[in-house]
Amino acid sequence: HLKNFLDNAQLMNQVNKNYLIQGNVTVTDLSKIENFLYKQMQSFSSVPYTAWGSETGDYVGIARTDENQYQVEIASKATKGEYQTYQLNPDGTRGKLLKVFPNYDPRLRPWYQQAMKAQQATWTPIYLWFDSSRIALDTVLPVYDAQGKKLGVLDTPITLSSISHFLSQLEISPSGKSFILDNTGAI
Repeated sequence: HLKNFLDNAQLMNQVNKNYLIQGNVTVTDLSKIENFLYKQMQSFSSVPYTAWGSETGDYVGIARTDENQYQVEIASKATKGEYQTYQLNPDGTRGKLLKVFPNYDPRLRPWYQQAMKAQQATWTPIYLWFDSSRIALDTVLPVYDAQGKKLGVLDTPITLSSISHFLSQLEISPSGKSFILDNTGAI
């Protein structure tokens, strides 16, 4: 069950990559990427967050809240590097500004650097989000153009609390317990 849950995050990155490299949008057109990611989040109900960080330092992410609402998080030249979080209206347009953090550059984040180091789809080590609000591990996918030039990284973070919540919803047995083992057998 957990593998299927985590596989959806990887699948989302792959679908998003296909969209970006098919030329449907330029990787610098954040409004179109924002709209596409918002629609993707509605299709992938088990994925809580997805994002794009560009090689030029732009960032857009869509988050699903616990109340099944959506937020967009954006940092770009237009925001002067501020990480701004907006509530999204049901039609996908931006609503109220919720939070602002200064000086955000996705290229400096562990998820971006892990993708560039691996040069392929991979999982990050567990890390603390830049605002210290959550602990997560991310499935990341670097994106290159047809000439092999780095364009950026697709990121689908899974917070440890969302994994815990998912596991708590599994019906094992009245006395059953669930554990996560890695390939080496470590818990």
